[in-house]
Amino acid sequence: MKDLEPLITKEDSNAWGAVGSEIQNLWVSPLYNFQDGWWAETADGKFKETDKESDNRCFENEQCPTDECCATFPDTNNRRCTKRTNDKKELFVGPVKIIP
Repeated sequence: MKDLEPLITKEDSNAWGAVGSEIQNLWVSPLYNFQDGWWAETADGKFKETDKESDNRCFENEQCPTDECCATFPDTNNRRCTKRTNDKKELFVGPVKIIP
């Protein structure tokens, strides 16, 4: 696991969307390994879905260092350079299973 970088690495973005720290009740579904987005309660007591933003940092292997490849990582909505030794290997970050 020490080979993996944090899943949310954009320092200048609010990972939870426009409501940010104002969220009182939040639900993240385990259905897709916690990667599909989240549901936040609105002022009227209803929950609204927010999809996780894409974070594509590469599109071809040539954009990565020689010991890495461009993979769908940490989920199929994102692409990042990751170590070639992680190819098709089950990796875990908390309760989330990732297979780049």
